[in-house]
Amino acid sequence: MGLGYKEPNLHTIRGYYLAKAVDEVKIYVDNYREIWKKTGCTLMADGWADQKRRTLINFLVYCPKGTIF
Repeated sequence: MGLGYKEPNLHTIRGYYLAKAVDEVKIYVDNYREIWKKTGCTLMADGWADQKRRTLINFLVYCPKGTIF
């Protein structure tokens, strides 16, 4: 980055940059939703438990274009 570069602070990262990332993901998912309207989709779930028996469930949507996590 070079001398004099000032990194963003926590408020900038969790405010502006987080909002920007959320908008990018929404656009990405909307492209898939157009495919879902034409071809349909499959909802999938994958679950497991860690060593402390805490459960984690992942939900995914599959279509011919790919899978959204």
